[in-house]
Amino acid sequence: RDKGPGGWAYFVHGNEHGVSGGCSDVTNNHMELLAVVMALRNMPAGGPLHIRTDSRYVSHTFNSFGTVRSNHPLWRELEEFAAQRSIKIEWIKGHAGDPCNELVDKLALQVAELAPDFCTGR
Repeated sequence: RDKGPGGWAYFVHGNEHGVSGGCSDVTNNHMELLAVVMALRNMPAGGPLHIRTDSRYVSHTFNSFGTVRSNHPLWRELEEFAAQRSIKIEWIKGHAGDPCNELVDKLALQVAELAPDFCTGR
């Protein structure tokens, strides 16, 4: 539960579009979940959505209806999106050569290194 500067990022297949932001004094789990929520906020409504993440926190909690112990507002927002459309969240191994995963990791790290005194997307 260590807090510090963090970054989030997502990549949209098809239009080759990467988006990132960051916060100071946050946990890694918060940033991983925020990346998913930010992607959903910016996707057109309707139709199924397939999200790939290297976050076991996000994928396991979402897919197994795990117990939510923190980040309640973000989990509620994700649940609202899931009630409106079909969302599949797939876990992929991080740092294993997946080009899109490597890109979002790089984007998130770049933002985190800036140690922003603000938060984009919270």
